[in-house]
Amino acid sequence: MHLQNYIPSILLVIVVTYTTIATCAVVNPVVEPPTIKEINFEKNLEKNAKRLKLKNHKLAIEEMAMEPPVRKQAEPKYFQEPGVAAAGHYDGRFYIGFVTDEERQRTLTHLVRAWLQWTQSQGIETWLAHGTLLGWWWNNQILPWDTDLDVQVSEATLKSMAENLNMTTWTYNFEEDNFQRDYLLDINPYWTSRLRGTAANLIDGRWIDKSTGLFIDITGLSQTHGVTRPGVISCKNLHRYK
Repeated sequence: MHLQNYIPSILLVIVVTYTTIATCAVVNPVVEPPTIKEINFEKNLEKNAKRLKLKNHKLAIEEMAMEPPVRKQAEPKYFQEPGVAAAGHYDGRFYIGFVTDEERQRTLTHLVRAWLQWTQSQGIETWLAHGTLLGWWWNNQILPWDTDLDVQVSEATLKSMAENLNMTTWTYNFEEDNFQRDYLLDINPYWTSRLRGTAANLIDGRWIDKSTGLFIDITGLSQTHGVTRPGVISCKNLHRYK
């Protein structure tokens, strides 16, 4: 038999074999394993931190834009103390000399009693602050090393006192201790500046014993940075409360 007689059969086998291989390749493709993308958590954290910092920076800029413009000329210090060493806790207008430690404690005790009596009679909301509050908390007394007292009021109360009660004199009489004094309410005319500024007028008002010059510092609390610190109130000396 000649070779040409086998050619059709050979071609048929080749075609069938090729078709089978091609079909298998389609039905059973080789699947590459999926690649897992590595996540750099530290890099993402750093990126988010930068984004948050930029956001806070933008908020601070917006807040500064809403603040009142800074005065070209610094406000002069309103409350003045005597030009005597260690006399920083006497009002210069009423200072006549140092009092003894015993007299200072007695005077400060009646100062705060008179303040609370007077504010109650006027319907004024006020509270003790700083070392004065600590003394009351620990033993219901004034701390023995305190040379002045601190109270606080809201900005609205401060405004009301400035407009309606400024330079009021209150006569106080405590018969049990045979103690009588006149006290002066003096509100700083720069109380409307609610930012720290040059720190010359951190104190918004004083309740002054006119006989000795000893006094209570009065500070108002305001929301001065509503954008970056919402819900936080503070005095001009950067004591913050929430």
